[in-house]
Amino acid sequence: MIHKIKEIPVSEHSYILEAATKNPQFREKGYEEKEYFLYGTANVYHWEAGEAAVKYADIPYVNRMIVRRPADPADFSGNVVVEILNSTSNFEVDRVWYLTQDYMMDHRDIYIGITSKPNVLKALKQFNSERYGELTWDFADQNPDGAEVKFLGNLAGASSADTEDGLFWDMLMDLADYLRTPDNELLKGYGKYYQYLAGWSQSGGYMNRFLKTFAYSKEKENSYFDGYFSCGSAVSLMPDLNQSYGPTGEALTEKLEKITEPFVDVHTESENQLWGNHALRGRNSDHPDFKYRVYDIAGATHDSKESLLECYRDDADLEKCGISFQYPGVENHPNDFPYHLVFHSALDALYRWVREGVAPMVLPRIEADPALKNFTDATGNAVGGWRLPMIVYPLAVYHPVCEPSAPENAFGASLFGYVEPYSREKAVELYGSAEHYMKLVEEEAQRCVKDGRLLPQDVQECLDYCKKAVAECGLDEV
Repeated sequence: MIHKIKEIPVSEHSYILEAATKNPQFREKGYEEKEYFLYGTANVYHWEAGEAAVKYADIPYVNRMIVRRPADPADFSGNVVVEILNSTSNFEVDRVWYLTQDYMMDHRDIYIGITSKPNVLKALKQFNSERYGELTWDFADQNPDGAEVKFLGNLAGASSADTEDGLFWDMLMDLADYLRTPDNELLKGYGKYYQYLAGWSQSGGYMNRFLKTFAYSKEKENSYFDGYFSCGSAVSLMPDLNQSYGPTGEALTEKLEKITEPFVDVHTESENQLWGNHALRGRNSDHPDFKYRVYDIAGATHDSKESLLECYRDDADLEKCGISFQYPGVENHPNDFPYHLVFHSALDALYRWVREGVAPMVLPRIEADPALKNFTDATGNAVGGWRLPMIVYPLAVYHPVCEPSAPENAFGASLFGYVEPYSREKAVELYGSAEHYMKLVEEEAQRCVKDGRLLPQDVQECLDYCKKAVAECGLDEV
């Protein structure tokens, strides 16, 4: 139960870690960002006869949220996206926001990010102990069986014997119920809205646990959320009810079988077959009890040059927390596929499905061999999937993994591909000239708009990317 919500003021010396206001366009587009602390109590659940039951009741916590919204409520679109902030890097990654922020701000949506795991509190407090010192998920009795710490939680080494990951389920459900309350403190004055749950990578696994175990466990007048947006998900990292069960997600074989609200599930080539997704992804369906679409983005990988390297380049605040990022591979061209354009279209499709009942397009998945390696065509790129013009008419091979620059970079290299530009000779052989090539991709961009693969407002950015590829392979010199 949420007992109190308090806004934490921002000043020159006390501000939000990884604030959206670092993007100059944020305020230019008329947006404001606020941070709130949630004071409440949550239950810790365990399994009883195959159902979630309360093991420990009313554990106190203090958690945090960030709210990004149009400064003028009259501009509001009526869509509220709640992101389960990703904790895998031991600080909070708001990747769904990063990938969709241009669309969301142009569309005038509201974004809420909620802390999902206590392992990130160390970075927050290291950044500003005075601002974040109150945050706590402490629960000393969570490990009565004395399980080794490395076996606590869904990800080895990311859970502590002094805190409890499983407090999150009540935090999430209570927040969803709170947002259903008219004129609630967070969004008072913004009118009626639809609310959506989103998550990236590990947080996609959180969404699956929520849907499988909690979303339909009791009769409710209103569902917790009106739609779901799972991005780059890692189903094998799905948490159990509490952290003492350890990493059970990989052993789970049961697929989602009930989704009464629209669910759009978007994967890159890093996860479409790996991380348990090949076994646990649902089937495309418009059935009232299973509203689901799954998409694979050909050419894209989990991390990209923009979403990991450029996003956090020279970030003094993260450096203060002891966190930095580098390309894990030896290749010269880290993957720079503009996959945010797909996430714009996919989120737009989810909105229309929820609000207008318009079911999204169905696209072929990227197929893989028995070793779960994606099939490629004569161009060197993946077969099938959500294909933007630079994949339909490629000027490069978009490799799904890179060669690790050091042994400790092996995991990162499995998530971060690279681009191998075609030689000028190959580009000329395929397309003849830059003019002919650009004519082809312009025509394909219009086909993408027509069938929903690309939004009209994103066409120019797509073409600009293709023009850059023309220069990189030397086709413009012909």
